[in-house]
Amino acid sequence: MDEKGKVLAHPEAKYVTGKQLSDFSDYAPVKAMLTNQDKSYSFLDEKQVKWLSYGIKLENDWNVIALQQESEVLEKEQVFLQLVTLIAVVAVISVIILIWLLTSRLLEPISRLTIAAKTLSQGQWHQHVPVKYQDEVGTLANAFNQMAKQLRISFSILQTKNEEAQKAREETEKANKAKSVFVANMTHELRTPLNAIIGYSEMLQEEAEDMEPEEFVPDLEKIASAGRHLLALINDVLDFSKVEAGKMEVYLESFQVNKMISEVVAMIQPAIQKNNNTLFTQHSDDLGTMHSDVTKIRQCLFNLLSNSSKFTESGKINLTAKREIKDDEDWLIFQVTDTGIGMTEEQMSRVFQAFTQADSSTTRKYGGTGLGLVITRQFCQMMGGNINVASEFGKGATFTIELPVATKKA
Repeated sequence: MDEKGKVLAHPEAKYVTGKQLSDFSDYAPVKAMLTNQDKSYSFLDEKQVKWLSYGIKLENDWNVIALQQESEVLEKEQVFLQLVTLIAVVAVISVIILIWLLTSRLLEPISRLTIAAKTLSQGQWHQHVPVKYQDEVGTLANAFNQMAKQLRISFSILQTKNEEAQKAREETEKANKAKSVFVANMTHELRTPLNAIIGYSEMLQEEAEDMEPEEFVPDLEKIASAGRHLLALINDVLDFSKVEAGKMEVYLESFQVNKMISEVVAMIQPAIQKNNNTLFTQHSDDLGTMHSDVTKIRQCLFNLLSNSSKFTESGKINLTAKREIKDDEDWLIFQVTDTGIGMTEEQMSRVFQAFTQADSSTTRKYGGTGLGLVITRQFCQMMGGNINVASEFGKGATFTIELPVATKKA
């Protein structure tokens, strides 16, 4: 077409025949070319078919425009896009298959290892992971299998040793119980004639005091004193053997604490005066009542006061008692303090061990079975309390008993 938009050449003859040139100046792609718009142009015709056009302006201002339906232009591109899409789909499927193969090769053995390790940690020692490949995972699986095997062997040895130890413990417990029963029976048998000896010596002592001469009285007093001392030792062994054999029981009853303390003080006075000691008591006039085993509490306090009087000479012994509230519960605190020989840290660590005193020299000098404090601790624990000691060598000792006001039945 010329510079005015009239057709000079067209693939259809009807537009280039006749006396006049066909005017295409209003045709969309031509109009766009004449108005110097983009050379590329797209539009819809009356049938709603989309067309693409491309124009070239010649030197003499003529224009050449090529038209083609968009569907025809894009047909090859669509084929190319389909091909690209197909290639992409194939590539994705290939990658998925490759990943699945790698997962089967790598992750499956690791998963088996993980499951086996968890099962092994639960105590199921018979674990074995199959090894398919001799790679890093295979090396790890071999190491795991070796470890599991070693654990099986170690556990088997440990189980055997535990069974042997359990058997030894049971045999030891049976032997201890038999020993305790034997000692309990033996001490019962010893107490009967010993009580008779003490009784007859006291009777003879009373008769000798009324007779002339009286030189037999001191000897009879020594017999009675030695008998009472021996009876006390036998009683300690009997109490200890009863606790060891599980035959010691707690008898609960309600009693006045002040009255019980007065009874203990009256009982212990001869032992206090023997070594020229002085006993001081410090407590309120009304400590109220306790519901516990009064006999065992009385014996615990007697043991502590007797212990202090034995290891103190010309000194002071203090007995204090008070009520306290701990953890919303009423407790009674008994404390015995003396100015005796005291103990070192090492001696305090052994003071509650059976048949043991501070050291061998103490045993030789002061005598005793070494069971008094052990029995006291056992009694306190049976009644729901405890006992502890604080001491400094050469400066005396302090024993503290803590007991609930109301002992609960086991």
